[in-house]
Amino acid sequence: MLELRVKRVLDVSARANGEAVVSMLAEGRQNEALNKLSMAKGKDMAGYVLRLLKPKKKKSLDANAYMWALCDKLAEALKTTKENVYRTAIRHVGVFTDVTLEAEAARSMIAGWEHNGTGWVTEIVDDVAEEKTVRFYYGSSAYDSKEMARLIDEIIVYCKDFGIEHLPPDELERMKAAWGETAT
Repeated sequence: MLELRVKRVLDVSARANGEAVVSMLAEGRQNEALNKLSMAKGKDMAGYVLRLLKPKKKKSLDANAYMWALCDKLAEALKTTKENVYRTAIRHVGVFTDVTLEAEAARSMIAGWEHNGTGWVTEIVDDVAEEKTVRFYYGSSAYDSKEMARLIDEIIVYCKDFGIEHLPPDELERMKAAWGETAT
């Protein structure tokens, strides 16, 4: 995947044959992307797709560290691992996609998905004949600030149930405000 951050669109025009010409100003020094685009200049790029996406707000490292600290405290109370606590929270409030696949393809996709990391979990939600509907949960590394806030709020609910100390509401609000400042 080629990623180029656009600072500004300079010009958009149409040729007589209906083709569009777009001129953009790239942000910063993105040598790898610019080199690849330079090599493609003048070549037929039929079949390629250019997508313009607005970047999501990323979670802050503070939020991630805080989430793991809470998972660790809960794990101690529950006599389990912080990874199990994390996976449980991911399943309760996590972002997911359901996909129906043939049984063999489902096994292969599950193995590949779970290889992405600790929170990239799956569960079979429907199993009919040779087809399986698999729920693919995204790990928090793919979350934006709103999704991460929801995950932390869920973990705080568990902490309250077990009398585990967590940040006071005003400190949580400060952290949430910081998430908005870490947007890419």
